Amino acid sequence: AAALREPGSEGQAPRAPGRSTEGPAGVGPRGDGAGGAAAPPGRGVGAPSPMMDPAGDRTSLPLPRDFFVRLAGDEKVVIVSWTTGAPAADEKNPNGRSFLALNLALSIRRNAPHLERRFAYVSLDGEAHRVLGEHGFNTVLCGAPECRSDDLKDNIWKMRWYLMRTLTGFGLSALVVDADIVFLRDPLTSFWFDADMEVMTDHFFPERHLWEPWVRVEDHINTGFVLVRPTAALRGLIADFLDAHWELEHGYSLRDAMDQRVFNHFIVRRMTADVPTVVGLYENMTFGSRKRIVPAAP
Repeated sequence: AAALREPGSEGQAPRAPGRSTEGPAGVGPRGDGAGGAAAPPGRGVGAPSPMMDPAGDRTSLPLPRDFFVRLAGDEKVVIVSWTTGAPAADEKNPNGRSFLALNLALSIRRNAPHLERRFAYVSLDGEAHRVLGEHGFNTVLCGAPECRSDDLKDNIWKMRWYLMRTLTGFGLSALVVDADIVFLRDPLTSFWFDADMEVMTDHFFPERHLWEPWVRVEDHINTGFVLVRPTAALRGLIADFLDAHWELEHGYSLRDAMDQRVFNHFIVRRMTADVPTVVGLYENMTFGSRKRIVPAAP
């Protein structure tokens, strides 16, 4: 079973990374992100072809392993996001959509400069790759059809899950974040690194609302900020999720455009099964415990 941790008490002391692959996890006090030398200028690389990893796994991308392993360093932790350069530049927004990506990258450079060396963008077109490279950030070009399919919307829907599968396949832990956020300090100090997946929640009072059936399902896990570890349980979970929601249409129904909501439904099903394959942890609470099955009367 995969262990999934919601951030808990800020007052606990942090544990050392790598204690367990599937055990309970916690959250320690946040660091201030101060100090650390500025990272060297970024470099851009192109992803190899074809649009499938050498093992023929459609749930992974053909990204350059050596590049990400080098970024991850001895800690084997990499921080990634993805972006496009579309729409075409205009006067108000000379960098197109890349301005959001730049905002995140510049916040890391300013507020957690020691993390810039292990942060990279996966750029889905040449414009984003160019803009980010010109500002000195690490960027990997993943264009179509060499690295991904021609269906950009489908790629954007699946991209975070592609990145989780691909980077954990390199033996790395990965913090996969949306491009529309900023770092105010070093977030890695808040993780315990002893669950398969550590996530944040959109609940204001998770001790009362987390995994309750009467709240909006998409609020349980915010998929815009997820740390994954390279465990077999995690990799199997992500592969199963992608396989279950691979097609844009299921029968006569379109796939929900909000992958966060879809993933939460997926986790709820796994967590509430008679034999759960996902166990959720928050402070001293456990979700997805094995159920006691009472045999029916003859």
